[in-house]
Amino acid sequence: MPLSVGRTLSLAAVAALVTAFAAPSTATAIEKDLSSQASLEVVYEGLDNPRKIVWDPLRKRMLVAEAGTGGAGPCSPGVGGYPACYGSTGAVFSYTPATDTSTRFAVRLPSVDNEVTVMGPHGVDVYRGQVHVAFGLAGSLSTRDGIGGPALPLGQVARVGPSSRVFPYGDLATFEEENDPHPVELNSNPYGLAVGPSGTVAVDAGGNTVLHVSPEGDVRMLALLPDHQVDGGAVEAVPSSVVEGPDGAYYVSEFSAEQETGTARIWRLTLSGDLELYAEGFTAVNDIAFDHQGRLLVLEMAAEGLESPNQTGRLLRIEPDGTHVVLASEGLEHPGGVAVAPDGDLYVTTRSWDLVSQGPGQLVRISIEA
Repeated sequence: MPLSVGRTLSLAAVAALVTAFAAPSTATAIEKDLSSQASLEVVYEGLDNPRKIVWDPLRKRMLVAEAGTGGAGPCSPGVGGYPACYGSTGAVFSYTPATDTSTRFAVRLPSVDNEVTVMGPHGVDVYRGQVHVAFGLAGSLSTRDGIGGPALPLGQVARVGPSSRVFPYGDLATFEEENDPHPVELNSNPYGLAVGPSGTVAVDAGGNTVLHVSPEGDVRMLALLPDHQVDGGAVEAVPSSVVEGPDGAYYVSEFSAEQETGTARIWRLTLSGDLELYAEGFTAVNDIAFDHQGRLLVLEMAAEGLESPNQTGRLLRIEPDGTHVVLASEGLEHPGGVAVAPDGDLYVTTRSWDLVSQGPGQLVRISIEA
């Protein structure tokens, strides 16, 4: 799950969990349920905290970022004082639908476990045949420095080669340390990225920022997502995903408050920093993607909120008139990422938060009639 200062669930709460474009829509948008028409198939089981997914058009495969399971250490204090313990357990998983074959494209990638969740490879994208990964951290530079050299990619965006070599090129954690745009606590947790000709657009769930990394590695802020006002108090937005839309703008989802439903929003953002609300009324959004008709898909990690006993997520589609269409729900336990294959099938990762998920992570294929 995206981790921000206001997102650190108490261990007691965690224990309880275990026993086409429309004008911006509103929280009162019409909702239509077509989930009974969806067919779900688990194509792979055995992933470690799977997060974002992307289609690799050159090699005709789905790539999945696996955050890993952390490890025994070294450990260093992270956000909220939780110890972040290192292990080389992250990976990038590859699944080829045409042959129904799978492998791990890259292994032994940096991962840390902080007793609440796991940070490591969170976001994955492919540009000109190269694989790019957003590495989470949920801490400050002192967290990374306290672990030592192997943790260097954490808090950065990087290219990852088939030999599992990692080449960091954009240090979001250093930007957070030097600028701290949302001054509650120094906290960088890169969670998603979109790579293109202008460079990389990345969301930092810890810093509540959307950042641009130039091809030369220069980092600048495109937007600071505004807090919510919930029950008279400020709640952080926690950006969770970014995708380039068919119109050339970037669309950013937010995780928002885990105790409330319907507070998560989708934003439209340009490279010049123009930010406008696109849609709202969602809950704990983990990922977004566009289908082949230009309609935005929205993946909720837990439709009733993370503190509800029901931990089922939902996959929704935003219609041109603003209607929210539920495409799938049953079988989506803590979904982490969504991507669209060329044939129109949708792929979703599930059991993306192993502290409360029952069983190993899955890659699920969803076929929808409507």
